[in-house]
Amino acid sequence: MAAEVGTIRSAWRHRRWRPFVVSVAVSGTGDHLYTVALLVYLVQATNSPGWIAAAAIGKMAVYTLLGPFGGVLADRVDRRRLMWWLDVTRALTMALIGLFVIADAPPAVVVAAALVSSALTTPYRPAAVAATTLLVPEDDLAAANAAEASIGQLSWFAGPAIGAALVAPLTKNAVDGLD
Repeated sequence: MAAEVGTIRSAWRHRRWRPFVVSVAVSGTGDHLYTVALLVYLVQATNSPGWIAAAAIGKMAVYTLLGPFGGVLADRVDRRRLMWWLDVTRALTMALIGLFVIADAPPAVVVAAALVSSALTTPYRPAAVAATTLLVPEDDLAAANAAEASIGQLSWFAGPAIGAALVAPLTKNAVDGLD
């Protein structure tokens, strides 16, 4: 029995959209995972709420300032290549942040690298939204957008949960050292 057109179930029958939406979910989960790791690092390295505020305000400022340009970029270039390039460069930026942390770089360097990652994230969402219209016919577009929104919300929960699970062993050692 075929799914009725315009339902979330019918959106999943589009072969080219399925791997796309999974990749967007993985990317979003990674974005939220690294935020937890960054905050834990800043707490452990500086014990200063000022650094946490600076990182949060900096990320929001980058999104606010570069958001309109990200949308224009997403409209002007091949979206698939743009999203691939953004994911690869953001992964490399995360690896660089990890190296900075291992090398005990100053927190300002780590936060600056996080802001670079935020700048690279800015065109991603507009490209993803626009790409969906190319992968799903108009009859199923609202359903596909709803599915993507639901999956995006799940990544808001899954990313921090995975991030917390990954950094918990590190924070336990740090907390044990405070006794």
